Amino acid sequence: MAKNQNGKWGFFFKGRDNSESKNDDAFSPAEEFSDSSEELTISRNSEETPATDAIVPFDMNIPQEDTDSQQSTVPEPVPVSSLPLTPPEPAPVKKKPTFAYTSDPLQFLYNVWLDETDQDGISGDISDYMTHHAERPENDSLYNFDVNVKRFFMQARIVAKKRLNDYTAALRRAVSSDTEQPEYSAPAELISYITPDGMLLLVAVLPPIGKGLHIQASQLTDCIQTAGVRNGTSRAFLKKIIDTKSYFTIYPLAVGNPAIPGKDGTLIERFPRGSEVTYGETDTGNIDFTSRNFFKEIKKNEVICDILPPSKGTNGIDIRGKAILAKPGKVARIPQGKNTVISDDGKALIAATDGYISFRQGTFQVIQVLEIHGNVDFSVGNLKYHGGIVVHGDVLNGFEIQAEGDVVVHGVVEAAHITSGGNIIIHNGMNGNFEGELNAAGDVRSPFLENTLVSAGKDVYAGSIICCDVFCDGTIYANSRMGIIIGGTLTAMHAIKARIIGNKAGRKTELILGTLPHAIREKDGLEKYEKTVDDTMNLLEKNITYLKSIENLSDQKANVLKQLEDQYQLYLAQKESLQQRQEAILQQLDLVEEAVIECRTIYPITNITIRSVSTKITEIIKDARITLTENGDIEVTKLR
Repeated sequence: MAKNQNGKWGFFFKGRDNSESKNDDAFSPAEEFSDSSEELTISRNSEETPATDAIVPFDMNIPQEDTDSQQSTVPEPVPVSSLPLTPPEPAPVKKKPTFAYTSDPLQFLYNVWLDETDQDGISGDISDYMTHHAERPENDSLYNFDVNVKRFFMQARIVAKKRLNDYTAALRRAVSSDTEQPEYSAPAELISYITPDGMLLLVAVLPPIGKGLHIQASQLTDCIQTAGVRNGTSRAFLKKIIDTKSYFTIYPLAVGNPAIPGKDGTLIERFPRGSEVTYGETDTGNIDFTSRNFFKEIKKNEVICDILPPSKGTNGIDIRGKAILAKPGKVARIPQGKNTVISDDGKALIAATDGYISFRQGTFQVIQVLEIHGNVDFSVGNLKYHGGIVVHGDVLNGFEIQAEGDVVVHGVVEAAHITSGGNIIIHNGMNGNFEGELNAAGDVRSPFLENTLVSAGKDVYAGSIICCDVFCDGTIYANSRMGIIIGGTLTAMHAIKARIIGNKAGRKTELILGTLPHAIREKDGLEKYEKTVDDTMNLLEKNITYLKSIENLSDQKANVLKQLEDQYQLYLAQKESLQQRQEAILQQLDLVEEAVIECRTIYPITNITIRSVSTKITEIIKDARITLTENGDIEVTKLR
């Protein structure tokens, strides 16, 4: 800051463009700074200046006609050795103002402050400076520069304009009076602004003018009391403002505690919404493309997704002590669909029934019947499902279907394996090519069965059965359509009813009645396993006998002996359980009361076994009814 010749403050007029028109707030400066310096004029004939002390430059414009007169009038040059050794001091250079006039009062005060404090460089934009040097609270999101700081600058410019108006009014009064112009001074002034949400008290300090006082602690405390601040005052910033006397710096002198909104409820989904396809492996470790896990099974009461409730959030408090209620979180949208329910505690979405899980139309659904709208091929893979399965196409070679419910195939079945906990219904028949297999706990129904292994817990219904091995705990019916049975072995507990058995070519056909096929097969398996148990027990018995024959067994061998004895007892108990099951199967077989074969035509060679009695048909028999008499003989009679 510079003074004029009278020692007064004139820094507000540095760099002002005098060509601008004066308004009511502007006035003429008392002094204008000049960068020109006075030139020293030396007279040649002056008696006041000794010739020996003057350095007269050679005048190129002196006339040459009168050489003698000029030599008599021009003094001799002064020797260089007679010049003073110390050069004269240069005239002082006035510092060029580092700011320009501006209509922004805050910018003008900032420019003056830069010049007064001798800061390097030209003045920059005050908004950029204050924004860059602003002290930030820990929660920077409270600042909201786009709104709060812009409003703070508006407040700061109002204070700055009033400060300049007071100064110019004082100068005008001094100019209009006859008295000497007074020196103007003003203390540091505090700018404060409370954000609309009441979360921040922003302050900045304008520097003092002249001999004004720096910022005082009382100004800050008065500001806090006037603003009604009761919470969040920063003592660190209070001390920093007083100690460092930093001006044009924004400080968050008081910061409230914002409310923390509650977190929305979320879901932890245990099943994917999309289709995740995985493949099995063959025995050699290669990928089995037929074993494609496309559908996800689910059991009743199994959790589909966990429901995490929303949180209430944490209430806040503004700088005036007013409570700010937190916004509670939103309840998660639960994707509840068909056959799904929310648990009693509200913490999970569970399946209401067995089925397969599917995500459709924004909800999880449990489908009890799995529908395949196409073929069971490489695009679908093998199927394994707790409920029923409906295939609207064909089941191709090498694929497997396992279901605890019914299996319905609207197309044909090739050399595939189908296992059902209910019924197997095939609309267009099956040719298993001696590799296909049907296993049903209930009925098996098909228009024809060829070259297939069939096992049914109840009845078998077919228009024709050709070269099949059939095991049925109920009755085999082949009396619809063609109604023929040719070749293979058919085992049924109660009856076999067909239109034609065998053919004219003499294809061998074997019929077995009066036994439970599944029970017989189970009994055979039990007998094989019992033999394995006997072999293991014999080996254990030999080892036990050997160890017992050794005197003074070591602790290690004694432990081995004890383990062998424990294993022997376990196998002994297992053998007793196997024998009991075999006896139960024999008793079940004895319960079969009547076994009968009925057909319109039976051709040789047909072997018939009812219970333990067998016979061979060697001639064509019409309208035959074959049963076992009380005497234990197979009797052929006419159908009524």
